[in-house]
Amino acid sequence: MQFSRKQQEEALRYMRVPPDGYDKMRPLAERGFAALEPVVRPRSLWRRFPLSVQEREIVVGGETLCTSESLARLFADCHACAAMAVTLGPEVDRQIQLLSRADMSGAVLCDACASVWADSLCDDLEREIERGLEDGEFLTLRFSPGYGDVPMSATADLLRLLDAGRGIGVTLSQKGMMIPVKSVTALIGIADRPQKRRRSCEDCAMKSCAYRNNGGLCHEERI
Repeated sequence: MQFSRKQQEEALRYMRVPPDGYDKMRPLAERGFAALEPVVRPRSLWRRFPLSVQEREIVVGGETLCTSESLARLFADCHACAAMAVTLGPEVDRQIQLLSRADMSGAVLCDACASVWADSLCDDLEREIERGLEDGEFLTLRFSPGYGDVPMSATADLLRLLDAGRGIGVTLSQKGMMIPVKSVTALIGIADRPQKRRRSCEDCAMKSCAYRNNGGLCHEERI
């Protein structure tokens, strides 16, 4: 699989390489993606659900998923949503664990590249969802548990709604971590009018966070 310059730079950013070092370190990112390719077993699924917002409560398929000011604003024009989950498969976790015992820098590299790979699966799935929209329907931003004020506990409900354990083999550990680790869940609103598709601090209820305190954004941290 070929990864773009932007994706290579995203992996380097996860590794906290400063922007002025991207060109020099780009071959490192290329090696990280190449090392993962033999073990990645990508799987994904999504389902459409009715959506309503009751004050700050986000109701998906008739069930309250969470209470979130960020999602309430994001989904203000929405009548439905797509719940989604992707995974790179368990072999990626094993590869990173093995590397961490003998080559910690290699493990950090593969971990960063795996995160970017999982995001690219989400992008592919989002395009599939968009192709299935009816006339006059538009997608919002994609939003995952753990961002803004959306609690990580919402992950369990998303996995249950999707039956992700049977569908793509993604489950939740007793500590609340997804297994395989390199998995992602998210919600995308389906609205009746065009939506702003660029993430901004204006859309987030977390007025004080580590990223803002450092002068950056959660999706584009400045080094």
